[in-house]
Amino acid sequence: HKTKTWQLTEKLRPLLFNANFTRGGKVQYQGTFYAGYVGFHTGMKAGAYSISVDTRFDNNYDKYLLQWLEGNHSGHFTTLACRSAMESNATYAEALDYLSDIEMVGPSYVIIGGLDRTEGAIITRAAPKAQDVWTMSHNNNSHFLLQTNYDQGTGPGSKDYKKAPFFDDRRDPGDMCMNELGGNIDLTGLYNVLSAQPNLNQLTTFTALMDVAAGT
Repeated sequence: HKTKTWQLTEKLRPLLFNANFTRGGKVQYQGTFYAGYVGFHTGMKAGAYSISVDTRFDNNYDKYLLQWLEGNHSGHFTTLACRSAMESNATYAEALDYLSDIEMVGPSYVIIGGLDRTEGAIITRAAPKAQDVWTMSHNNNSHFLLQTNYDQGTGPGSKDYKKAPFFDDRRDPGDMCMNELGGNIDLTGLYNVLSAQPNLNQLTTFTALMDVAAGT
């Protein structure tokens, strides 16, 4: 008998696979998917940028989803919008603008990484547009951006900064671990931070590490 596991998480893990999307025999982008699901939530365009999506909740609940079901299809589902970005946006800057501005059906956190050390962003998405965009170029005090599942405005030290709730504070331990790693971060160090308690959410089905420059 297993304890401290989530049944849905356990059932999703066997459905995971990595896929390359090609055109004319060349890989256009790659990602991690659940079998049967066509949306794009984690992956990258080699030599350009990466995307990952985190769950976010806001006070609108299912308002915009209900509007979509009632026939108002102006909003886009987040993971389908991310797939469209991979199909159409060649650069980090293009993807950042597109995923900040496009109308969505619901809230999310869209995390984008690029090639340059200033290319990294966390987009706090409301359905109509981005609520906040926190970027590496605005992050003077750190070499990383970290997002869990709670709003933090435009980052520590900003006027709109919001603390993580005490009952699920994975952000502060994550920040502490990343600061201990310092500026010389490698994939092993990142994996150790992401897989350690309490940073690892019990609903996590997989951990993805992406190197945009190497395409791996």
